[in-house]
Amino acid sequence: TGKTVLFLSLEMSGEELVSRMFCEMTEYDNNELRLGILNSDFEFKNKNFEETINAMDFEIIEQGYKPKDVFEIVKELYPNKKPDLILIDFLQLIDRSGEDDRIAIENYLRALAELAKTNKTAIIYVSQFRRPPSGADINRTPGIEDLKGSGAIEQFAFCVLIIYKVITEHG
Repeated sequence: TGKTVLFLSLEMSGEELVSRMFCEMTEYDNNELRLGILNSDFEFKNKNFEETINAMDFEIIEQGYKPKDVFEIVKELYPNKKPDLILIDFLQLIDRSGEDDRIAIENYLRALAELAKTNKTAIIYVSQFRRPPSGADINRTPGIEDLKGSGAIEQFAFCVLIIYKVITEHG
C-alpha cells in the first residue's frame, strides 16, 4: 500500500521466500507445490498472486551479512527514496569476522540503528531463540532473554515481538 519494502534474506533464497509467500497468501499446500503437484485452482491462485506481488514495491535480496552490505544495497537500489521498511532474516547469520557472537550482533545492530535513523526507515530483524537446556519446560512463554544476542537486541530495539508455537504431544 504505497510502502517500499526491502527484504534481506540471510537464510533462504528469494525463490524459497516467494514460494512460501505464495502458499501463505493463497493457502496452497507447500508440500504439493514443492513436489510440483499443481491443483486445478493453481493457475487462478498464481495469477492473483502475481498481480498482488507486481503491485507491491517489494525487493528480496540474498545479502546483508555485514552492515556495509546493507548500506551499499540501500544506496544502490534506493538512490532517491529510501525503503520504508527493511526486513532482515535472520540476525544470527550475520558475518562475525572473528568477533564473539554477542559483540558481532551488537556492532551490526548499532550500525543499522544509524541507518534506520538517518534514512527514517523501520528495520525488523528476525532472530532465533537459544536452545533450552535439557530438562527445561519447552512450553513456557519465552522472553527476550531467550533470544540469541538478547542484550544487544534489547538495547537497540524499539519494540520486540516474540512469536512462538506451543508444542503439544499431538503436534
